[in-house]
Amino acid sequence: MQDVIIVFNSGSSSLKFTVYDKADSQKATVLLNGEIEQNPKGARFHAKNHDGAVLAQEEWPETGLEIFDHLFHWLEQFAQKGRVVAAGHRVVHGGADFLEPVKITPDVLNKLDQLTPFDPLHQQATLASR
Repeated sequence: MQDVIIVFNSGSSSLKFTVYDKADSQKATVLLNGEIEQNPKGARFHAKNHDGAVLAQEEWPETGLEIFDHLFHWLEQFAQKGRVVAAGHRVVHGGADFLEPVKITPDVLNKLDQLTPFDPLHQQATLASR
């Protein structure tokens, strides 16, 4: 079974993701990436594999949490081919305390919340995804 890592990057109007193969302990290889993007007409979901071939492309006239349910269901089906061994999330502003990846704890979330004034639009979206 293939070990995979999923990394998320939530923004003010989108949620991007990349799935990596973790077979090589020194370098993770991109398996696929995609995005859910909200716009005035609704929302759009698309995903491509490492070669750029389209794996999914859908649009909805409305936006809401069900869009994220769709993404997680889609990722779960993909993950049946592998085992998710780690998940990460990009943070816009980690200040001087967070220069490297850290395990998320309530204390870490509180410290990140205190940094919201540096980039309120993106930091709030990132913390809202907890």
